[in-house]
Amino acid sequence: MSVIAVSVLAGCGGGGTTPAPPSALPTASALTQELETIRAQYGLPAIVAVGARHDTQVFAATGLRKIDAAGTATVADRWHLGSCTKAMTATLLASAVEEKKLSWTTRPTDVFPSLAASIRPEFRTITLRQLLQHRAGIPAYVTAESLSVVPPLQGTPRDQRRAFALWQLTQAPAAVPGMYLYSNGGYAIAAAMAEETLGAAYETLLGQRLFTPLGITAGFGWPAKDDPNQPWGHTSASGHYVPQDPTDPLQQLPPMGSPAGDVNMSISDYTKFIQMHLGGLRGQDGLLPAQAIQEMHTPTGDYAMGWQVIKPTLGYPVSLHTGSAGSFSCFVRIDPHADLALAVITNAAGESADMAIADIATWLVGQMQR
Repeated sequence: MSVIAVSVLAGCGGGGTTPAPPSALPTASALTQELETIRAQYGLPAIVAVGARHDTQVFAATGLRKIDAAGTATVADRWHLGSCTKAMTATLLASAVEEKKLSWTTRPTDVFPSLAASIRPEFRTITLRQLLQHRAGIPAYVTAESLSVVPPLQGTPRDQRRAFALWQLTQAPAAVPGMYLYSNGGYAIAAAMAEETLGAAYETLLGQRLFTPLGITAGFGWPAKDDPNQPWGHTSASGHYVPQDPTDPLQQLPPMGSPAGDVNMSISDYTKFIQMHLGGLRGQDGLLPAQAIQEMHTPTGDYAMGWQVIKPTLGYPVSLHTGSAGSFSCFVRIDPHADLALAVITNAAGESADMAIADIATWLVGQMQR
């Protein structure tokens, strides 16, 4: 579990199974003041956050889009979500399952019959559910060094994800399928299965099936890559945050990484996605039936499909996730029993960023459960 998750859950309090009655959301002014206090305490460039119920929300942002330049961050700016993208990929696949074009037990060999002669025996029975729950035995691929073993992939992003899937499934597993091993590579294979079945690129499918219906404007890659007036990501060097060039080819995630962690959007648009899941967990049908959302949040161990699901001291399930591709950090938490959701994002990465996010998230939980 991440430092953020541990800190936030430690502050949940209570020993019973019934949450405190929901209180009013904090005001935007109070949230802004808290963000600025914590941003300054940890020396971060900028922070944005939301506290939400299923039908209302409050946003705030503070700080600078780029730490050494003018330009105040706003709630309309776009922020990199890192691995919080995984829940979106799982939601895309859930839409295909609802249409019975895929099932949670679909195997890669069902989608790519050409694999039958070459796939490793250990991978012959892995399922879409196992890929999304990090139980397929696929390597983690969380560092540049680990990605260096992947052979050069050519063609469009869709071509590259397909080639990666066909190659990876001929390699030795990194863990016994069925065991938990967090894997960005598993999400690339799951996305390739969606692309092959639905006949379009992952980026297009996510737009058609998720973003457009929810009224979300989103992009892929660093927010400032195409617009330097968007927030820049930062890394820590000698105790100071340094902006990272968003156009540097060495800083870009490869196409196989997009389904695992490369979406960017505004906090208001991200809230539309969070509230869809909060509503579904509370039994409300929306873009997907409530049952489909609840299935996505049903874990094996403590990881479901795109969500970590745990029982803190309150005794009932809470869904959460962290995300960082190296220069932004994101945290999301959904508590359907308390009708509470929150997200905190900063354009920085590292221990101080994690601690700041944990402090803000804990404050929001406290304010919303008073």
